[in-house]
Amino acid sequence: AWVVVALVLIVLAGAGIAWWLARGAAPAPVLTLTRLTSDSGLTTDPALSPDGKLLAYASDRSGERNLDIYVKQVGGGEPLRLTQGPGDKGEPSFSPDGTAVAYDYEQGGQGIFVVSTLGGPARKLAPDGQGARFSPDGKWIAYWVGYVDGAGLNIRGNARIFVVPTAGGAPRQIQPDFVAAAQPVWSPDSAHLLFLGNPENSSRPENSIDWWVTPLGGGPAIKTGALEATRAAKLGGDLLVFPWVVTAGAWEPDSKGLIFSARAGDSNNLWRIGLSPRTWKVTGPPERLTSGPAREEMPSAVSGPAGTVRVAFASVTQNRSIWSLRVSPNEGKVVGKPQRLTHEDADDFFPVLSRDGSKMVYISSRTGSQEVWIRDLGTGQESVLTATRADKYIPRISPDGSRVSYSESRSWNVYIVPSAGGGPEMVCEGCGEATDWSSDGKWILGNTVDGKAWVLDPSSRRKTDLFETHDWMWTDTFSPDRRWFSFADGTVMRAFIAPVRDGPVPESMWIGGVGGQVEAWSPDGNLVYFASGRDGYVCLWARRLDPSTKHPLGEPFALFHSHDARLSLANQPEFRIALGGDTLVFSMGERTGNIWMAEWKER
Repeated sequence: AWVVVALVLIVLAGAGIAWWLARGAAPAPVLTLTRLTSDSGLTTDPALSPDGKLLAYASDRSGERNLDIYVKQVGGGEPLRLTQGPGDKGEPSFSPDGTAVAYDYEQGGQGIFVVSTLGGPARKLAPDGQGARFSPDGKWIAYWVGYVDGAGLNIRGNARIFVVPTAGGAPRQIQPDFVAAAQPVWSPDSAHLLFLGNPENSSRPENSIDWWVTPLGGGPAIKTGALEATRAAKLGGDLLVFPWVVTAGAWEPDSKGLIFSARAGDSNNLWRIGLSPRTWKVTGPPERLTSGPAREEMPSAVSGPAGTVRVAFASVTQNRSIWSLRVSPNEGKVVGKPQRLTHEDADDFFPVLSRDGSKMVYISSRTGSQEVWIRDLGTGQESVLTATRADKYIPRISPDGSRVSYSESRSWNVYIVPSAGGGPEMVCEGCGEATDWSSDGKWILGNTVDGKAWVLDPSSRRKTDLFETHDWMWTDTFSPDRRWFSFADGTVMRAFIAPVRDGPVPESMWIGGVGGQVEAWSPDGNLVYFASGRDGYVCLWARRLDPSTKHPLGEPFALFHSHDARLSLANQPEFRIALGGDTLVFSMGERTGNIWMAEWKER
């Protein structure tokens, strides 16, 4: 009998524990959704005033092809335009009293500005930067400089955080010893900053990259453990090299957690994660807040009326399509207007042409995963060459058009598949990205995910490193005669050309000053094509080379300007340019969207 009693007690105890846990778990909030803008183009980057009555945002609604800052009443009414002039302005942030808005101005690296919510001239606070945020006490503005796409989070100096007094003064760098620090978010007490950061160069950056919290006055930063929690929940972000990195969004009004945007499967929605304001550690797994089909991003959270939480966010639809531009390839002269080649609702990107320009290979997500497709540009017929669940990257077609190389993201193995169809063959395990074929088809150029450059003989599978000690080197292309290759040194963010050798290439033989990562060479090898932000936008440029030495000649010259905020080369995480025959191909991203607000009772 005592056994039965014991079993009953165990069952009752288990039921009691389950009841207690269920009692302690907060139910998911019931959201009320309200659309705050109804523009036909791109309206994004929302910011709510601390009292929840005003909304600031960036929009191309003026029809001038660039983003400007607007402010309007949350309850309705016409918006007031706060900024003018060319170039995109974005990421507004309200001062605590709601009388001013800070924003960043991207034209030519203009920097961080503050303008009155009633309009008028803007005041420049910092010469460079993005993501400006007022501290809750109004004394400081935090911002960051640099980039985090690619391997930027593991390259020293490519992302840095600063604070500057709102009254003006010299900016001060926060956590300068970190390899990378980006996207600062103020804590509610104005004494700490949450940021995405990496304290050390690492061969295993997944162990060091995280959301960190640092005291404003100095001292060690605390690792929150947020990215471990989001990875466990299979959430991801937009970074190609670090797709598991999710960026922080906004503090909840009760200071007990953060609201952020993340990708789960095919959807990108708003999530919440608990974060202790006492220990700065996560307090539980992430919880989904929204589930809309569009991309929901850039949350701004404040307390609303009657004990509610208000979160404004951008609901954005984005799509990448492939475009072509006819050129006189050895002269770098444009001889036609850009033409759109793909019209799918899904993403089409990473195009490459056969040598004569008759066939195009590219990546498309139309089947639900990123697969390699091939199209005959004369007949329009196309077919898919791969069919596995892993995403594919950077397909490249052999000079004779018979084979296509590509990489898979999960393993970063390099494969070759017949262009006529057939089973893929793995030719290099864990090698990363295959970026080009030599003109004789005997070598493939590429680099590992952490930037170790190599050449591969696909027949023998013999791989040779191009540099002895350098990491974070990103390969691009061979010259048409296979005597030269182009690459970028990620540690200094510069592009180079170097001669092909039997062994590693010493730094003394690198040719710099090209102007951008060489994506394509003219057939005679005396002209290179690349993308550059030298005019404040990401555009297509070309530069002449000395026929013998390959040293740059003259200044770069523009081929195609991409200055539209809605449809742009810049509206995508990464892209490639390719030349075949008399045609350049490249992808552009188109973004449209509006601002919505979610509201729920505080828990």
